[in-house]
Amino acid sequence: MKPKLILLFSGLVMLAGCGSSSSDYAGFISQGNVQPNAAAAVVEFETVAEGSDSGFIVATHAVEKPTLMVLDSQEVLDEFWQKHVYIFSPEPAAPPVDFAVEMLLVVVDKVEPSTGYYFEVQGVYESNDLITLSVKKYVPGLDCIVGDALAVPYFIVRTAASSKEVRLELSEVIQACGQ
Repeated sequence: MKPKLILLFSGLVMLAGCGSSSSDYAGFISQGNVQPNAAAAVVEFETVAEGSDSGFIVATHAVEKPTLMVLDSQEVLDEFWQKHVYIFSPEPAAPPVDFAVEMLLVVVDKVEPSTGYYFEVQGVYESNDLITLSVKKYVPGLDCIVGDALAVPYFIVRTAASSKEVRLELSEVIQACGQ
């Protein structure tokens, strides 16, 4: 009986030593930091919508990992919006977009097992041949109290229209709730 107790105590001591902290984010532990290319210019953007309840929770619409979608035409927006609002009744109207001068950039996550997951757009950056959407994904730590409900985080931004390739640059931050 004593060896099991010692093993249990040793395991708890090891787990207690696994915590870490970061001065970069008050209350958060950084698991990666997105740094834009030094030659990239900052591009203005506007948040259109964000949340954790996208219609991409439905199996036929679900994605397997955080996914970037570029909505650069009315047809593409209509297709996305139909899937995004699938779980709502009544379905909200799609945001108005003048595709001659602007586009929407969307990041949608896979289905997560609980509440507490969300995205935060850090910025939009443009280099000679590339637009980069810089996003942080916040993940609840083991000590966080979360709701017992599936979640599909999403974030939609409006920015200037461009024919350049668009890339998602994603970092993950684990929330340290109990510290």
